[in-house]
Amino acid sequence: MTEAAEARKDGRHERRKDTAGGIKWDCERMRGGGMSMCGRYYLNGETVREIGELLALWNRRAGGKDCSNTGWETSGWEKERGLWKKRGRETLKAAAETGRKAHMEAGEEFCPGRTAPVLVWSGEEFAVEEKRWGFSGREKNRLLFNARAETAMEKPSFRGCMEARRCLALASCFYEWNQAGERFTFTGPAGESLLLAGCYQAGEERDEFVILTVGANQAMLPVHERMPLIIEKSCAWEWLKDGRKTAGFLEGPFPEIEKKTEYEQLSFSFLQ
Repeated sequence: MTEAAEARKDGRHERRKDTAGGIKWDCERMRGGGMSMCGRYYLNGETVREIGELLALWNRRAGGKDCSNTGWETSGWEKERGLWKKRGRETLKAAAETGRKAHMEAGEEFCPGRTAPVLVWSGEEFAVEEKRWGFSGREKNRLLFNARAETAMEKPSFRGCMEARRCLALASCFYEWNQAGERFTFTGPAGESLLLAGCYQAGEERDEFVILTVGANQAMLPVHERMPLIIEKSCAWEWLKDGRKTAGFLEGPFPEIEKKTEYEQLSFSFLQ
């Protein structure tokens, strides 16, 4: 397999600067006519509050901790303190000061290369940490942002993370495009929010995560052959904390999702 084909299979994207100095991600066609999988999801304040309450419940069950120990308030983004804390580090007050709190209340989209909130088990408590979406690749300006669940436990790039550093990305919904460039929105049943399974690297220079993918179910299959690995909220704490159950989560069955069409055309730079 060529390097380019392997990059497409694993979900690497090339990063380019836009005119505003940010990072622009251009989807690449995968061999077989598909698109790179799971490259954008959306999170709003309602989902943040819902998961905040769930996080508090997990911590009470784990050892009598209340949500004030997690750095994330159950009442959501209204309080003036920082949004969450990284383990043992200062609360991220700068995020609120730069307006992130207001943006999240209205809703925010996340794509590879951006920093996003993820749920983790720190060894002492369930917490929310900010991590960049995408592992740094060997090549400059390339990120590996998806990993196939079927092989993640075997590949050196992911094996250690899967054994000890699993995470969950918070999503009100996620998006996928078909070959015609039509965007589809996917949620849980009746519009429920989703927890997307992933694993992460942690260190002074690397604080990054990837999202795991599995074979598509009936709702996704007309759009793409892969979909994110979704974890049921009722047992999501086990995904984070209990490594003995990881293999079972990877094998399924997987939660149902719902699809709706949005006639929004995606512009591909390589077609222009």
